[in-house]
Amino acid sequence: PDQAAAAIARLAAPVALLDADAFGAAGPDIVHALRQQAPGLAVIVLASPDSPHEAQHRAQRILYYALHPLADEELAEVLDSAFAPRTEEPREAAPTPHLPSEVNRIRIRNRRGANVSLVAQSDVLLHHSGVGRHLIQQLLREGHPIQTSVGAEKNLLKKVVDEVTACDRLVLLLSEDIGRIPGTMIVNPETDLVRALQAGREKVTTLVIQPRADDTRSLTFGPRVDLALGRHIARVMTAGD
Repeated sequence: PDQAAAAIARLAAPVALLDADAFGAAGPDIVHALRQQAPGLAVIVLASPDSPHEAQHRAQRILYYALHPLADEELAEVLDSAFAPRTEEPREAAPTPHLPSEVNRIRIRNRRGANVSLVAQSDVLLHHSGVGRHLIQQLLREGHPIQTSVGAEKNLLKKVVDEVTACDRLVLLLSEDIGRIPGTMIVNPETDLVRALQAGREKVTTLVIQPRADDTRSLTFGPRVDLALGRHIARVMTAGD
């Protein structure tokens, strides 16, 4: 594995596409060695759907784990993420002393008078950094008075039930491993949480975002992605203005 990784690292390429089926059980060790020898290298692993080494590959903080066959649109999305220019992270706001940094709910009244509530998993949104910071700034920039609730949410289902009763529309924000590029968002996938609702499902828009490989929940990806996601979530909340 070290020799194979060294040969790849010597190419000094920004992206490496590895065929997991060709390397077999040695694949995860090669990726691990690559991460050690070329920390800035974006590694994409292409494998068969029934590969027994998927978990080991994902554990190596690769950029993307793709399955045969790889669609043109999917490949374009992966390469766009890999080659996107890195910009300097703007200075983040300092956390407010003595207050939790997690935001578990944001309420707004849109311009049509509808009450819209966003409910987030614990540790997903931070009010002073990442996607949470850009979302709040975007809503304020558009002139929406907001109400936020902070602190870890221990019973997410109860929170959703309470909010869906009290509001006209609810946006449910989840951070889960969906096997996509970090920062990828899926709208309205099937979730156990929404299926568990006895009433009000028609009010709910579910947003599921792929977190970073080294951070299971917190939505912080870098300035470009954080800004784009914050603005997109704001558009979902203000839809119909």
